[in-house]
Formats: sequence, C-alpha cells, structure tokens
Amino acid sequence: APIAAAFIREKKHVYVEKPMAKTIFECRKLAELAKEYNIVSQMGNQGHASEATRRVVEWVRAGVVGNIREVHMWTDRPVGFWPQGDIQRPAGVKVPKNLNWDVWLGPAPEKPYHPDICHFVWRGLWDYGTGAMGDMGAHIYDAPLWALNLGYPKTIQATSTPYNSEYLPLAQTVTYEFPERYSRETGYMPPVKVKWCDGGLLPERPAKLEPGRRVGTVFYGDKGIMMGGNAVMPSLVPADPDFKGPDPWLERTGDIFEDWIGAILNGKKSCNDFSWASRVTEIMLLTNIAVLTQRSNTTLEYDGENMKITNLPEANNYFHYEYRKGWTL
Repeated sequence: APIAAAFIREKKHVYVEKPMAKTIFECRKLAELAKEYNIVSQMGNQGHASEATRRVVEWVRAGVVGNIREVHMWTDRPVGFWPQGDIQRPAGVKVPKNLNWDVWLGPAPEKPYHPDICHFVWRGLWDYGTGAMGDMGAHIYDAPLWALNLGYPKTIQATSTPYNSEYLPLAQTVTYEFPERYSRETGYMPPVKVKWCDGGLLPERPAKLEPGRRVGTVFYGDKGIMMGGNAVMPSLVPADPDFKGPDPWLERTGDIFEDWIGAILNGKKSCNDFSWASRVTEIMLLTNIAVLTQRSNTTLEYDGENMKITNLPEANNYFHYEYRKGWTL
C-alpha cells in the first residue's frame, strides 16, 4: 500500500495485485487517494472481468432463483499451496545478493530472512499476508458481492483451527450477516447470510445437488438454488441443461489488464478500480479481525460507515498497524 500510495501522489496510474492492501485503513486510503488524484486504478482480480462473473450477476439480478437469502463459498487453500497454522517461523539465514530484504519487508517488522517466507508463501504469515481469504476471497467473493449489491456486513463471526503470532490458521469458517438493500438499479434485496470455509472445510452440500457434481459457490434463493462464480458459469441445482438464463446486458470488458490500459488511453473508469476493489478487500480483511478476536466468543457488530467494531473495542486495534520506521502511507 505505501508503494501504491507514493505512485498515486505522483499522479501515476496504478495496477496492484490482490489483495490490494493488508489493512482496512490502507484499503480506504488508497481508494481515497485514487479519487483525489484522478488516476486510473485497478486490482488484478481476473475473475471480475470474466464472462462467468457477469452471467452470475445477470442471473441473480433477473431473479432466476428468486430473492437470495444465503450464499456459501469455499476454497481448499492454503492446503497444498503454502503453510499456515500453529507452526514455527523458520530460523533466519543469509540474505541472497539479488534480494534487498529491507525493501521486501516494507513497513512490516524487521525480522530475519528465510526462503520459506519470501515469494509465494508470504501469504500465510500475519506480518505480510492475509491468508487464504486474502488470496482467493477477491476471486470468490466478487460475484456474490456484485450480484447482491452487498455493502458493509452487519455482523461477522469466525471460528478457526489453532494459529499463533506468526502464522494464520490452517482452516476457518466465517459467517457474515448483511442487511436489506435497495437501489434504483437492483430494487429491494432482503437480508442475506454469507458463509465462507477454507483449508479443507466445506459448506453444506445442497440436498438437490446430483451425486458426483462438484460443489461451487451456492446461492440459495426462495425459488430455487444456483451455483456459479469465480470463472464458473452459473447453473441450476438440480441441473437443467435446457435453461439458458436471461439475455446478457452487462458490459463485457475482456482481459482485466487490457481493461486498465484501455481506461488509461480512453479516459474511462476501469472495471475493478479501487472504489470497488476496496469494498471486496475490506470484507476479506474483516475475516481476519473476526479470527483474531474469536476467543472473546463475540459476534462482531460492524459500523462500516465509521470503520468501527461497536461491541468489542479491542477489535478496532486491527484496522491498521504501526509501520516500521521510514515507511508511511
């Protein structure tokens, strides 16, 4: 986030990978700066530009399965991809000559280098990453968030396997409650419950899902059930191969990187700019706050407008952290 912020202040267009930031404060600050300096921003969530995501939005908005009351999502990560859990950080070794470890650390606390921390596996450590939700949540959460016009959750509750001060838990389940919504574009939408599982934990299998058919992101409506989302075209449960769904109506943007370049060249807004990306990322990061405070046995109540947990004051300590000396946002 500090690097992106520095470029924005120089009025440079910015493309970041997901998650766009490590804390909710950083998310909001980057979105604020992108608007203030009028630059074209983009978060590299390829699924947002996909045909599958747009078809899911079109199906939900058309009421194919009625009003959605509950959504279940999951990923098997981090299992088989990077370590997480109640494990020890490896002892430090000599930094290779081709790596500036100080710059790599950025605002994170100064700690010894090890190759099992750097590169891909940093995702599983609190100092640098945001776990499986931060890695895959941007992909998986995007379609439901868009389709259902979800704003801030009203409550967040989480349980997880053991973790420690270095590593995030191996597996977790999270439940969000979103209030009713209304907009000119979508009309009225009722309250909805959203459940997330990762690390090998799975949501309930729909009773009507055919044997052998893989469970994806599941939308439970008052008129039926559908699945679809991250690069997965929507389908009914049980399947109906003759059902084609509503006519497409959303704009198709193509490749997300090309969309960003096109927005720069044509003076337009990109499809996944920081105003949208910060919304998706904030919900993902609320998961980690709920995990870190789960020992309180408190379902967190969130005042999103004021970026504040209202019923557990200590939870608000996790909205940002003190940067290492020399780094600012």
